Amino acid sequence: MTQDPKYLQVAKRVYNQYLNILRTINGGVSHVPYAPELWDDTVYMVGVFLLSMYRATNDETYILELIDQVKKHKEKLVVDEWGLWVHGWDGNNTYNFDFCSQSDWANPTTRRSAEIWGRGNGWVVLTLSEILNNLPRNHPEWPIMANMLKDMIIHLPELQDANTGHWYQLTVRKGEAGNYLESSSTAMFGYGILTALKYGIVEGDSFKNAMDLAYYGLRNNSVELVGDNDKPYLNTKNVALETCLGDKEYYYDIETGGDKAYVQLFCYFWKSV
Repeated sequence: MTQDPKYLQVAKRVYNQYLNILRTINGGVSHVPYAPELWDDTVYMVGVFLLSMYRATNDETYILELIDQVKKHKEKLVVDEWGLWVHGWDGNNTYNFDFCSQSDWANPTTRRSAEIWGRGNGWVVLTLSEILNNLPRNHPEWPIMANMLKDMIIHLPELQDANTGHWYQLTVRKGEAGNYLESSSTAMFGYGILTALKYGIVEGDSFKNAMDLAYYGLRNNSVELVGDNDKPYLNTKNVALETCLGDKEYYYDIETGGDKAYVQLFCYFWKSV
């Protein structure tokens, strides 16, 4: 916006700091500073910065670094049956102090967490969508990212709640006792389906209906008018609050709310429909 080089200098300094983040054995950026752990959240958290650097400089270094991180995280986290990802992978198979995860979240053999968390997969779906929106269509990585997005959304129509248009806190445990409908993942999944339809990555009524259900489901079930009568405003609800790693009961016990910054993920979806 300003074209002032001082901001680019600072941003490049941040990127150099990023290059020194702890990495796992396959080169994936660790989500936490004290142990080599891959979480699906990380793909989006570093992705926002790397995509912004690519847009600001047109230097492919940044977006190719993001694409590389997506691939390295997928290597450790994907569940082939669903195309979706488990929440985390422990790179040293050792319990390390964590402020909110269960101490035994990692399987001692696979080193993976057991559950497919909705918002975590939403982060990845949203990141893939933004890569496709920014990378030239003729770039050799574009179809690879497109296929990855397709793999992640291919089963979403069958996992969606038909009455509310929402997906669940634990996406593949549809309708299971204790599981609940979750709005931030719904917004991101809807956006991913919209992106895939836009580029012809997927076709058909099942995906169009799933996107429409998500849009109207969010409007009808996860938005409320709050505030004083003189100054009312819209707020979101049914958003799972701070979430780390654990067993399924851990995720079911996470409370929901609507006063967190990531409820604004609605805007990604809504402004695009």
